[in-house]
Amino acid sequence: MSYRLLTNNFNMDNTQIAHLIHIQEASRQNKLVVFVGAGVSANSGIPTWNELIDSFKSELSDNQRNEKDDLKIAQLYKDSRGFKEYFEKIRKVLKDGKASFNPIHTAILELSPSHIITTNYDDLIEQSIKSNFKQYDIITKDSDLPYSRYPNKVVKMHGDFKTGNIVLAENDYYNYETSFPLIRSFVTSLFATHVVLFVGFSFADLNLKIILNEIKNILDNNMQRVYLLTDESIDKDLTCYYERKGINVVSISNPDDYITNYKIWLNESDLNKLKSQKGKTLYKQLKTIESLDRTSSEDLLKLVSSKLKKIEPELNVIGDGLRYLFPKDSFTIWNRYSEGLQLFSPYFDKLEKDLKTSSGKRKFVKLFPKQERVFLFQQAFVNQIYTLENIPIITSNNYDKILKSFDEVFYVDYFYSLDFGQLFNSIKTLRTIGLSYTKRDLFLPYILCRLGKYHEAYQQYELLLQKFWEQERYVLYYICLYNLYNIRHKITSESWHRDDIDANRIIEEIEQYDLEAILIKLPIDKEIKQILKDILTYRFFSQKAIDADELSRKIHQQRKHADKGGVSMNSNIYALTAKFYQVFNFCVSNCIEFNNSYFFSLAKDTAIGILNSHKTIENHYNEILCATKLNLLEWQHVFVLLFYLKTNELKELFNQYDVQEIQLSEEAIHKFETIIDNLHSYIFPNNRFQNPSFDIEVLSDIIGNIVLLLGCSSKTISNEIAEKLYCVILGIWRFPLCNIVQESLYLLIKRLPPSNQTAIKLLENCISTNRDKSIKIAQVLNEQFLHNNIKFDSISDIKILFDQTDGRLGLALYPSLPTQLQNQFVEYNQKHNRILLMYLIIVHHTKSAISDIKHFEELLKQPNFTQGLEKEQILRVCWFLSFFRKQEQYSNVYNIIDGYGKSFAQYEFYLNPIKYQDTASIKAEWLLKLEDSEIKKLLKNKKIQSIVKDHLLSKENDMATIKRFITLL
Repeated sequence: MSYRLLTNNFNMDNTQIAHLIHIQEASRQNKLVVFVGAGVSANSGIPTWNELIDSFKSELSDNQRNEKDDLKIAQLYKDSRGFKEYFEKIRKVLKDGKASFNPIHTAILELSPSHIITTNYDDLIEQSIKSNFKQYDIITKDSDLPYSRYPNKVVKMHGDFKTGNIVLAENDYYNYETSFPLIRSFVTSLFATHVVLFVGFSFADLNLKIILNEIKNILDNNMQRVYLLTDESIDKDLTCYYERKGINVVSISNPDDYITNYKIWLNESDLNKLKSQKGKTLYKQLKTIESLDRTSSEDLLKLVSSKLKKIEPELNVIGDGLRYLFPKDSFTIWNRYSEGLQLFSPYFDKLEKDLKTSSGKRKFVKLFPKQERVFLFQQAFVNQIYTLENIPIITSNNYDKILKSFDEVFYVDYFYSLDFGQLFNSIKTLRTIGLSYTKRDLFLPYILCRLGKYHEAYQQYELLLQKFWEQERYVLYYICLYNLYNIRHKITSESWHRDDIDANRIIEEIEQYDLEAILIKLPIDKEIKQILKDILTYRFFSQKAIDADELSRKIHQQRKHADKGGVSMNSNIYALTAKFYQVFNFCVSNCIEFNNSYFFSLAKDTAIGILNSHKTIENHYNEILCATKLNLLEWQHVFVLLFYLKTNELKELFNQYDVQEIQLSEEAIHKFETIIDNLHSYIFPNNRFQNPSFDIEVLSDIIGNIVLLLGCSSKTISNEIAEKLYCVILGIWRFPLCNIVQESLYLLIKRLPPSNQTAIKLLENCISTNRDKSIKIAQVLNEQFLHNNIKFDSISDIKILFDQTDGRLGLALYPSLPTQLQNQFVEYNQKHNRILLMYLIIVHHTKSAISDIKHFEELLKQPNFTQGLEKEQILRVCWFLSFFRKQEQYSNVYNIIDGYGKSFAQYEFYLNPIKYQDTASIKAEWLLKLEDSEIKKLLKNKKIQSIVKDHLLSKENDMATIKRFITLL
């Protein structure tokens, strides 16, 4: 696609400029109606009205050919030939079904008219609508109006070919009021409520005269402004004549002058599709109306700055929407990268050179006084544009200074540092201060959502909706609507444990809002409307998510490449992190809810990229160059893992990408310590979690992730802070969220052992709840108790060591139990354990006798194997029984063991693996229960070697099994 720009100067007609601006304003406010005449279709090769009438005349008698009344001529033809021949004649002359829409139709759609009215019968407008993916109802008859679906309509007021109800002959016009009463009323109402622009009509057009005369008679002086677009030059007298008839003439006889002066870009290929000069002129006129910008002669940065200032009270961060604020001709490409923005703009190339000279700097300072420069720096900061082209904006030298220049407290930050003390004080403040009708008013409901108080947030948003509308804060109004729509199902979750919330009514109420239709009608600038549209359609989120997925895959491939000794240097991880924060900062800074799958997909892909980059091997290309990787996880990386992944998701990623240990930066450690200290200060000494003033579940995955990340970190928090974290965990233990914390707690305890007193409390809590998830914790704490010579005696009933765990919990704690409890544990196992395998494991590890022979026999008859694991569990049982059969201590049950074991070849094998004769029946997995020395002896047998090799080729092996067999082979 090629473009052109004309250059020249001309004297502006302020009246015409005022007309164009008024039409633009009507378009922005969704108040523009475009009335399309035959002149538009003529550029697709469709004959005009006069040509159609002439074709009728050519087939009438000599007397009738001299008739001057066009409507009478059509009526005469219709009466003499009948409707069928008359209708087919019109279709043939006007090339029904044989023409395609032209660029003028598209240019009309680009004016974003709320409605299009046409007297044309063809379907060219419909073709253009379909091609440009617009949504308009097509109204060809009265009965279409009640069934319209969209807020925008194309009204074919004179019918169309498909319906066969065309208005052309004299009687058609006389009977119009009775034939099209609803369409007539609808069109009349538009003249009363909308600005109407006639396109493709001439001053002599009969339809124009009839329509305006009738409308004028009905509405008199109550019409909105009506404009007629023409390429004819008219004098003042003629202008006054048409104004008295209610027509404001938009005379752009030489549109090239406007295109030149206002630097309006034209699509050369579209222009070349139009063959007539009249068509080219009409296309240029429409592009002038669409693109006229009186500020285009301003300094580019000044222009963008003025637009940012206008919207800043309602939309603090523009993000990718910045591209809509730049004139289309001001940049060649739009590339937002991790550190800034690349445009290939001649303006910024020149600015870069100017700023290197003293005179250039003075000129810049004069053009942008201090207050404006501060604003520009702030906007660059919040929009993450640290470099613009090659011009550094945010540097290490001015970063702190710019940060301090913001005088507004951003209360949401208190949530992300888990500073609930400050957060709840802020909520009290926000409840008492009056409305500012800026984005600050959104802080309260936005924070309430962070705390899981969605119903209260809904009430706040409902209140703000009315206030924002009354004060014409339409962007804030729309953000409220969007947020309501995003939290509606969260209100349902909250209603499950609250009787005072009618969630169904609220959802039904919210879903009555048609966000797309409302956005179309909002009277806001089209650039801001486009930004909001990108949010509504998820384009803003989805594109980042797609980019993040691709970058994450590249980083994973880079890690694989490094595992094989390769070296890769790129900016993928920095670009990926930037993608996440571009979305996150945009949403949080503007208080926009982002509960959608695209955002969480973006967060997960960012997390995957961070973990893979961190675990990439640091291969060196030479003494200077090495592979790109994250040597340390900074807070910006940890933040993603901590706040936007569920703990189970994070654990899965650690397992999937083989992350055993992470290295945190000093900054990240400090942030962790601050967060834990804040949590501890809020909970203690009054233990506020007993009656929390917010949904405690919002903390579940955050605390779970804190425990997991610190449990895997080589460099971690101080012992003092660790004790505070353990106190926090003990404080939330009674809540369901402790389940999530428990699963990773053993990692933290291994890395940061708690005090003995805290360890005992943790274990007591483990035993009292969720004992099945406490076994690993018990194993780690048991080692600590043994090391410190502590006996754990906080067990009132030995049965709890078997409940939920079949004795596994008791076995983990056995070494640190007092002798009396050890004996009780062994005795309970002898008499009450109903799981054969666990019974044998406990007997083996405690070296206890099998004293209750009757119970032992019952277990062998009903072993209660786990469904799906019978094969593995039978193998283990056979090994244990063979072990006991070799011990004199168990001679009292030799006969019972032999009686059970003779049914299993595995048992016979384990009694004496070296002398086992039936080598063909041996399975490779049997060998794994043996010592390495025994396996080596067996592998001297070629048959057994072959069995093991076949096993290695199967898909049923874990990596540990493969390594062990390969080593022994």
